[in-house]
Amino acid sequence: VLSVARPAFPRPVSCLISMVRCVLVALALALVVVGVSGSLPVPPGNPLAHAQAQVITSSQVRFTVLTESLVRMEYIPSTSSSSPSPFEDRQTLVVWNRFLPVPQFATTRKGAVTTISTSSFVLKYTEGIAPGFTRDNLEVTLLSPRYWSNTTKWHPGDKPHGNLKGTFHTLDGLEGWQDMNCTVDNTVWNGAGFGSQPLAHCAWGLVSKDGWSLVDDSRSPIFDGAWPAPQLNGVCDASTPASSRTPCFQDPAYNPDSESDACQAAGCCFDSNTSPQILPLNFFFSSSRNDSYNDVQCQGCTGYNYNFLGFQGWVFQQAQEGMIPLHLYWNPRPPGGDNALVTDAPTMPGYNFVRSVGWIWSPQGKQPQNTSALQLWYSSSMSDYFTTATPTDEERALHMGYKLISLLGYIGIATRNSSTPVPIPPWTPACYQRSGNVDWYLFTHGMNYAGALSDFALIAGAIPIPRRHWLGVSWSRWGNEWTQDLTYQQVANLTNDGFPLSTYVFDMNWHLKPDWTGWTWDTKEYPDPPQLLDWLHARGLPIGANLHDAQGVMPFEQRYPDMAAANGIDPASNQTVLFRISDQRYADTLSDLVLEPLAEEGFDFWWTDWQQGEALGVQDCTGLNPTYMLNHYRFMNYSGATRGLLHSRWGGLGNHRYVSGFGGDVIQSWDSLEFMIYFTATATNVLFGYWGHEMMALQSAPINDANLELFTRVMQFGAFSPIYTNWGNGGSDDNLWGFPPVYRDSVQRALAFRLQLLPYLYTLARNAYQTALSPLRPMYYAYPTLAEAYDAQLQYMMGDSLLVAPVVTPAENATGLAKVTVWCPPLSDPDALWYALDNATQTLPADKATRTVAYPLNRVPVFVQDGTVLPVLPYQQAIALGIAIQPSYTQLEWWIYPSSSSATSTTSSMYEDDGMSSDYLTTNNFAITTATVARKPNAYYITISTTGTYPSFTKQRAYTVRALAFTSSISSLIVEADNQPLKNAPTCSPTTQPPQGTWCAYLEGPSSYTIVASLLVTDTSSPVTVVISA
Repeated sequence: VLSVARPAFPRPVSCLISMVRCVLVALALALVVVGVSGSLPVPPGNPLAHAQAQVITSSQVRFTVLTESLVRMEYIPSTSSSSPSPFEDRQTLVVWNRFLPVPQFATTRKGAVTTISTSSFVLKYTEGIAPGFTRDNLEVTLLSPRYWSNTTKWHPGDKPHGNLKGTFHTLDGLEGWQDMNCTVDNTVWNGAGFGSQPLAHCAWGLVSKDGWSLVDDSRSPIFDGAWPAPQLNGVCDASTPASSRTPCFQDPAYNPDSESDACQAAGCCFDSNTSPQILPLNFFFSSSRNDSYNDVQCQGCTGYNYNFLGFQGWVFQQAQEGMIPLHLYWNPRPPGGDNALVTDAPTMPGYNFVRSVGWIWSPQGKQPQNTSALQLWYSSSMSDYFTTATPTDEERALHMGYKLISLLGYIGIATRNSSTPVPIPPWTPACYQRSGNVDWYLFTHGMNYAGALSDFALIAGAIPIPRRHWLGVSWSRWGNEWTQDLTYQQVANLTNDGFPLSTYVFDMNWHLKPDWTGWTWDTKEYPDPPQLLDWLHARGLPIGANLHDAQGVMPFEQRYPDMAAANGIDPASNQTVLFRISDQRYADTLSDLVLEPLAEEGFDFWWTDWQQGEALGVQDCTGLNPTYMLNHYRFMNYSGATRGLLHSRWGGLGNHRYVSGFGGDVIQSWDSLEFMIYFTATATNVLFGYWGHEMMALQSAPINDANLELFTRVMQFGAFSPIYTNWGNGGSDDNLWGFPPVYRDSVQRALAFRLQLLPYLYTLARNAYQTALSPLRPMYYAYPTLAEAYDAQLQYMMGDSLLVAPVVTPAENATGLAKVTVWCPPLSDPDALWYALDNATQTLPADKATRTVAYPLNRVPVFVQDGTVLPVLPYQQAIALGIAIQPSYTQLEWWIYPSSSSATSTTSSMYEDDGMSSDYLTTNNFAITTATVARKPNAYYITISTTGTYPSFTKQRAYTVRALAFTSSISSLIVEADNQPLKNAPTCSPTTQPPQGTWCAYLEGPSSYTIVASLLVTDTSSPVTVVISA
């Protein structure tokens, strides 16, 4: 194992933050810093568009031509007959910048008709026909070439039939394929033990076969300085039909339908005449947790085997005369906590308020008709509260030894029996969102998909470059009894078996675990956290930590007293500091008082594991969701010298600015693997190019050849995906070192390739930052006119050079080989070939044909474009522990693939910087190394040169050149470096190199060789030329 000195690691939180500046080289645009407010920076960018780009047709309608293919369309309803609302010139959650170079366009007005023309579209708007934008008053003719050429016009209300899809919140519980049609915004899949998952934050893609895509920013909160605030451009129209109202918050449990002040403070409308919403009170029980649970829905029951026992009756969401509130409290007692449904705080210690459930009639008055008594019981032996409302429940309580404590009040009588939880009835919210305003962005790029992505980055920000170590291999393990000693052993086992390791991530086992949320080390399992973190750092491993925020900061936490006092709570009260990320005081104090000390101990970044709904903790701002706010706050809240890093779920459009996505717990199957491939590539259509799926075995499945084969193929896809995170728990054995050799070695080979490709992957990350083209791309980006490119959903490009078609079916018993269908896209030369990454003697013609190839378990179908020059790390360095944290490559190989033409010259450039700092945003502290290969008959002339530098850049570097599939005779081969002949070394292999100053050759195929030349360059700024001539 390579000995690695401890690098300087960043701190993930800090009160004083330098500004992030987004640079898009395509238009040389530097987003300006507009100031600092509180502990967060104001988002970079200038939201006020150039005056010459604005076409204002009336006091209520404005069009802004942002680029020749992107137009903003605004309508502001009148708040009164004489005082219209202003147009929106502030930043929103999605759009941070509108100040762009004014594109070429023409405007004409003829009567009530305004026409705006660019090279990409012709917009016609007719004033006075109808309020807002309708099919009758707005039409856009599409001029750019489109895949569906019969789509010539766009009108408001048109369905996105040709949209190429985007992404959504998570893959938690995924089992097989999932419809990504965002119109189907309801419960989607069911996974064993995970429950139903909502299609949260589903976003349509920015690209479409129709040639247009629409981004609706009408409801997005705005940034009031650095902090989100409700968007108030719409109006409260009492005549809005109840069926057309959008709730202020989508979850009835959190919508303030009984609180007018809270509703209006969140930016919403309140209708006191709305009939009270009734909510079902269902009854659940978990024998594994000894816990009864009464609630509208079994929120938080995932994975704990709660069974539905009965429907108890109805509670009201709004208060009526004679009613009192019903609250849910929670106690983190073992084995898994106790939920208590009460009207006052429980008398037993340790219970923390969670939320209000609804309203019931007070026990002080006469029992109303059609109600039943809601009674509270307690079992001292099980430390469990139990709430009953039916005779059956009372019998159950008595049978289990519970004692009656009090009458809580009265609820609506259960009018029917049910074998399943009673759903929430149709809902007419009293608190609902404003409406009437329109803020649309129409993309009219046709088949210029790269242009659409680039234009979105111009207004929404660039894709950041991840820290280089995060593009390597990360490892995480969940287990209730995972220990400090096991962590040491884990790292040793991986490195001893040749598995590369770049990042160590602690799942929630690191903290005290009465339940999901925790902020205090579990010193029983981890007796010396500082020693452990120092040990990992000393081996070149940055460290991440899993966070579940939903339960706030509870009294048992080490830093509870400071957190409580800072939030106006008497620490002696033992009252939980409730999660409220929309409140700046809570967010700042959580960061400064709870997370900052953990960062000082050694955590380098956070893995935010939010899966607790999209209304909790954001009650101050309609349209805001906790996923977005957690991502925004934690990514922006880094020290100025350190580039941000966050691993979290997708929070909606604009989340590409926060680096990487946590895919969640997938129920592994061959169908699930297929969908992960499609899903990952499709997410790039909204610039979310860094999904990191949990590479894991099938949970609670036997360890047999069938499951190990599936696991291996999942790992291999992960090795050629944007982010690789290996994860396992007590139900899935992911200890790679313990697998049978054929599976262990196959996974090791794939992960070694990933680390070897690190220089290429990091260069792709820089390109993504500059161009908005993510490292992993669907085939239709490069081939938008070809139908086969849209059909090839199970393969993708990694940059321009690599084509990846992961194995998605089991091997045939007779041959032991798995068949893979590969579409071979055309290249510029009709005779060009695609070469197998790991064996350049195996090729596929670049002829647009679809072929079936067969692959053994230890190989992945990855093909390299004809003539490519690929920068890679040497094998032995790639598998060295912690190599990805090194600020400069001390060794580098260039793999030269054959070209269909013997008289061509190809060039490859490799980007590098220190891999950790934010210098790339504001300085030229980076280096570009270029390898140019001039091909002549039987000879290669390879020139390597570097321009630029940065403080930790090494000027001395060992270069190795591998000329693959060299078919000329080597009997008289001459290899030179700067006109100096290199000596012939006796042996080498794909994983070894000859000594510096020598060359060697090894047989790659029946009649072809790989020529390997090694040399030491003492000054990389001086070009060096290697000649291989037969």
